[in-house]
Parts: sequence; structure tokens; C-alpha cells
Amino acid sequence: MQAAGVEAPAFIIFRSPIPGAAVSKSTTIPTEHRQTIFRTLIEAQDAGQSVAESRKAIAKQYGVTEDVVKEIEKEGIDEQWPPL
Repeated sequence: MQAAGVEAPAFIIFRSPIPGAAVSKSTTIPTEHRQTIFRTLIEAQDAGQSVAESRKAIAKQYGVTEDVVKEIEKEGIDEQWPPL
């Protein structure tokens, strides 16, 4: 239930309920959220972060593993998601 005058978030950030644990590869992340992660990753790289640094930072920011970020990166490149 939502409080009056409070908008729902545009997307949900998936975080593990266990502190320090990351979301596993098997977790299903909605396409829109994967595209957001991909866009943020590419923007970080365009801003000068190395590939390795950007993957680590984005994984931490979105509460997923670096392997999940790599999978999303590959999917985004294969599918030519924006900002490509």
C-alpha cells in the first residue's frame, strides 16, 4: 500500500536480504532494470573508468555480482541497447 502523494519507484533495485551477500546469477532481473544497469556501466566507462573498475562499481551500486554485470554487459552489446 502506498501513502497518499508518494509515487512508486520507476524500478526496483534488487538487493540480497542478507548483508554482504550479492544477488546470484540465477536471479531473474527485469529487462528494464538490466538495461538501466547496462546504461550506467557504459556511462561509467565513457567517463573514463576502466572496464574492470566500472564493473566492480556498478555491481556494488546495484547489489549484484560482477558476473551478473558481465552477463548484462554481453546482453546489452549483443542486443545493441542504448547508449550504443
